[in-house]
This record gives sequence, C-alpha cells and structure tokens, in this order.
Amino acid sequence: KALLIRASALRNKSQHVPAIAAAREALTALNTLDGHLGIRAEAYQGLIASLVEAGMIDDAWSLREELKAILDRISNSKVASSGYWTLGNLALAHGQHAEGLDYHDRAGELLAPTNDMHAWARFNKAIADVQLQAGIANDQTLHCIDRAQLAYGIIGGSESELVGLATTRARWDMVVGDLQKASDILQEALGSASYSDDSEHVSVHLLWAQILTELGRDDEAQRERDKVIRLQTLAEQGRN
Repeated sequence: KALLIRASALRNKSQHVPAIAAAREALTALNTLDGHLGIRAEAYQGLIASLVEAGMIDDAWSLREELKAILDRISNSKVASSGYWTLGNLALAHGQHAEGLDYHDRAGELLAPTNDMHAWARFNKAIADVQLQAGIANDQTLHCIDRAQLAYGIIGGSESELVGLATTRARWDMVVGDLQKASDILQEALGSASYSDDSEHVSVHLLWAQILTELGRDDEAQRERDKVIRLQTLAEQGRN
C-alpha cells in the first residue's frame, strides 16, 4: 500500500518515470500474494494512469486485459466502477472511442448515486470532461453533464466545483456550435463566483476568451486574456 501511495504522490507531481517504477514495484509485490483484488486493481489503475500521462499509451493499452480480468472478479461496486472508469479513459486515449464509451457506461451503472451523491457528481463531470477532450460530444456526454448538474443541484457544491461544472457545460455548447450560450454560462459562473479573480480560474478565462474571439467580440476577448496575464503574474509573485 505504501508503494501505491508513493506512486500516486509522484504522479501528482508529474514525476512520471519514478511513478511508473513505484507502481510496477507495487504490482510485483502484490503478485506474490493471494487475493487483495481491490489493491491489485488500484495498482493497475495507477500504473495505467502514469503511463498515459507519460505518453506511453501503447504500454498502458497492453495492460487493459489484466485490469479487466481483476475487475470481473471484484464484488465491490465502487472499486469496480473506478477501474472501468480508468479503462474508459485509456480506451479514449488510445482512440478506441466506442470501447471507451462502453467502459464509461459500465462504470456509471456500478456507481449508484444513493451510495455517494458527491462522488457520483464528480464522476459524471469527469467522464464528460474526458469525452470532450477526446472530441466526443454525444448524447452520453450530455447525459453525464445533466446528471452532474442534477447531483450538485441536490447536494450543493463548492464554488470551485460549480465553476468547473459550468466550464464543462460551456465546452459542450462550444463543441455543438452554441457559442453564445457557452459565453453566457461562463459569464454567469464567473460573475457569481466570490473569487472570480482567483488563479484557479485561469483556464476558465482562457476558454471564455476563445469563445468571445469566435463570436467576433475581440475587445472582450482581449480583456479576458489580459486578466489571465494578471492572474498568472500574481500567482507567480505569491510563490516567490
């Protein structure tokens, strides 16, 4: 377990080579033990994620059957859901879109909202984000966004989570060609945020600038880009 924690910490710091080594070491240790399916699945997920983030997609793809075989034997639906989520993300990264969507569907079926509504909300948003990044914007993607919005509407969410969800919805509207709606969503989200000038919203301002440019509203787009420069400068000063 300590090796898995170390691998995760290294991956969070984008130290991909040592993260991959730690994940492989954890798997080697686990292979000498019987059982421990949940931890074994977690180890494979960490290794696959590290490989994908390092750009080693084919190496990650070669591990999919091992992880799937473990998931087929796991009774814990939350663990299995996380595993199929990883497989879905991997398949999309490998260009296997139909397979990726099937895995995401399976993951969504296993993670019941009644068990953990907050996790269900984050899960659906994350799936929508991955699909949009892969250039997919279909009914399943929209359904994930709608489910996340429904969940956060019931349980509430942090300001950061709600701005993030608005950004996901704006990306959807942008992809399907409704630029004005996408702009309106971001304007409302940032306008209602207590800290819209926080550096964590840099990517949101950049997206809005892109949308405004495509709408031909160049002066407003430049205003957002100027704000991004100011926020990045302030963040850099805060780190020094």
